[in-house]
Amino acid sequence: MNCPNCNAPVDQDTIFCGNCGRKLTPQYGPGVTVAEATQQVSLDDRTSYPPRGNSLLPPTIQTNTPVQLNSPPDERGYPSYLKGPAQAGLPPVQVPLPIVVPPEERHNSRRTIFLVGSLILLVVVAAGALVSLLQNLGRPAVPSPTAKSTAGAIAPAPSEATAFFSDSTGNRDTTDTVKITASKLPTPPSGSQYSAWLVDPASEKQTSLGVLKANGQNFVLAFTDQQHRNLLSLGTELRITQEPQGSSTSTGKTILTASMPNGAFTHVRHLLFRFDTTPHNVGLLVGLRDQASLIFAESNSLKAANDQHNGTAVQCYAQSIIDIIEGSHGPHAKPLDPACASVNITATGDGFGLLDMTGGGNGYVALAKAHAGFAAQAPDSTDTVKIHSGHVQICMTNVDGWLKNIDGDVLSILQNNTVGAQIKEVVTRADFVLNGVDLDNDESVDPVPGEGGATTGYIHGQLMAQLLLIAPK
Repeated sequence: MNCPNCNAPVDQDTIFCGNCGRKLTPQYGPGVTVAEATQQVSLDDRTSYPPRGNSLLPPTIQTNTPVQLNSPPDERGYPSYLKGPAQAGLPPVQVPLPIVVPPEERHNSRRTIFLVGSLILLVVVAAGALVSLLQNLGRPAVPSPTAKSTAGAIAPAPSEATAFFSDSTGNRDTTDTVKITASKLPTPPSGSQYSAWLVDPASEKQTSLGVLKANGQNFVLAFTDQQHRNLLSLGTELRITQEPQGSSTSTGKTILTASMPNGAFTHVRHLLFRFDTTPHNVGLLVGLRDQASLIFAESNSLKAANDQHNGTAVQCYAQSIIDIIEGSHGPHAKPLDPACASVNITATGDGFGLLDMTGGGNGYVALAKAHAGFAAQAPDSTDTVKIHSGHVQICMTNVDGWLKNIDGDVLSILQNNTVGAQIKEVVTRADFVLNGVDLDNDESVDPVPGEGGATTGYIHGQLMAQLLLIAPK
């Protein structure tokens, strides 16, 4: 037999190996019912086994001794079948040889299993995170509340109101109407109302604008001064107060308020209410639209006179248009021929002139454009003033160009008496000066280059005066 440790030959009855000195412990204990191998196989001789990849079965060892269950041990304590004679005629028993995995391979296997398991776990976690990210990409962000009451509820949005100034129906150029829309106002307590006031802070004079009425989620008010006074002349502050129901004086709590910025609104009033050097001190945009309306009327009368082949009327209307455009100091302005009165042609404008014919910055168009710019440049100018100031200036640029074309065409008509094509152009451009033109066919004349005229400029002058009312600080 061989030593199971070092494979050195030893005697059958040897207890200790003479080569390695280790005790030769039996591989089989009492009561074990397996056969002794007829072929000795070293634990380190695993290379002689069939490759594991070529067989699913472990190698076998062969014995001629049958297995005897519960066979009594011999004198050495070994099972008796280990040395008993073979029984004739019995086939050899094939016993599977156990595969012994060395400790280092067992260690490597455990490490491999650990690494593979960790890699699988990492892949699962990453896949879960990717799925969650893809699911949330298309979802709208949910805003987190930033302002909460002491009870933890989201605080309501603050109340506010917007005031727009305009002309009342049938009363042009007066800015005698204001429309107020208040949002997020709570319902007033029983027996109370919301009232609006236009206040002159210098004198504390208050003009009642009426009571705001509930309209859906808003409270609204539309006020027109019965005397058609320009509201921009009555005060510089708007207030909404809570008053006892039926009250006609302001005694209650101010809920919302807004003040006109003094610097910017000085020039807004120049545009819409009063300018010191104009006839009757009319506002610049007011005088501009009045004179533009007059040119529009005279140009249509010019066309009618030409259609009727009335040469005298054609000359009178042409000179009338020149005087309106250039003013009394224009290079081509002059009194109408006495014959014009005989055909009821007397209009020559207010003498101030639309165009700046001397280069001194005079005329309604140049001055309106300048003061719209001054309002935007004022230190207290608001975004609203600046935006609509730009719109007014664009409209003035458009009007200036159209008026210069009309002036040139009318001078040709005066020299040639009748020029059909030029008369048609005068009528078209006079319409542009007053009403503008919808170049892009969007059913709206906008304050953009080539579209907005005197009326559009006037409306955006009023939009410069709009106010946003908020809770007092």
